[in-house]
Amino acid sequence: NYLRKLGRLNQYLKEINLIKNKYNVDVIGDLISIFDKEIALAMDNSKTKNRDPDTYVIIGTKSKSQSEKKFSDILKKLARKNSVSVGKLTFNYRIDNELSHPVYRLPLKNITGKVFGELFNLNKETYYTFIENYVVFGSSVKSLSKFIHNNVLKRTIITNDAYKEYKYNISPRSSLSFYVNLGRSSANYAKFLTDEVFKGWEENIQVFQNVQVFGLQCNTSNNLIYNNVFLKYIPGISYTPHTVWESRLDTIIDFKPQFVKNHYTNQSDIFVQDLKNNIYLINN
Repeated sequence: NYLRKLGRLNQYLKEINLIKNKYNVDVIGDLISIFDKEIALAMDNSKTKNRDPDTYVIIGTKSKSQSEKKFSDILKKLARKNSVSVGKLTFNYRIDNELSHPVYRLPLKNITGKVFGELFNLNKETYYTFIENYVVFGSSVKSLSKFIHNNVLKRTIITNDAYKEYKYNISPRSSLSFYVNLGRSSANYAKFLTDEVFKGWEENIQVFQNVQVFGLQCNTSNNLIYNNVFLKYIPGISYTPHTVWESRLDTIIDFKPQFVKNHYTNQSDIFVQDLKNNIYLINN
């Protein structure tokens, strides 16, 4: 109904049917069959410097095994149509000598944007991986490898103190939830503004850079939309520099980390012990 009111339904169905006829893939039916009513668009510019942020589309699924099977079938069809082997479309991000995580290239550009709308556009190549009950789409093996790495280290937004405060002040369920650290990402959002708003944005950029958290939550009930807005402004805020590497321990360390030589790799690893007497050997 939404697309019909906008006059875009015919164009939407045309693109979906082109994929179905060319590849024998029912993207709408396949995704709906595994979809669990949760989708997110995430942007991370923590280490992208002057280039565009890494963008991810994250879809909650009913079952990881069911989703892996569904996407395996889709990948086989697309590989066969493009005369390439599935192996050529499969990559492994090696976490360490024993652990690796598969990443796949979907030879179908911007499938998330075509199915879920322009907001979820991934204009480059489409890659995906699975983390718990979520399928995560990204535009490169490198960006998804960073996503996997951060999850392994539990360096995710749920551990961020500012986000914890935001989450504490909103309802546990949302129809729509928007969260952004404007101080670190104001430049990324400026390009979506109209000329008039952008002018005001530039004139007050110092103010926006002091907004650590801007959050918006929308919920629907009885044909009404209820909104919660959360804003955290800190004058003169300064952000900690990005570290070269990080590792999460159970508690604080007991003594200064020691560098030791790994005789298997001939590289330096880090040996450390925490106050609970757990020891850690950390490699690159």
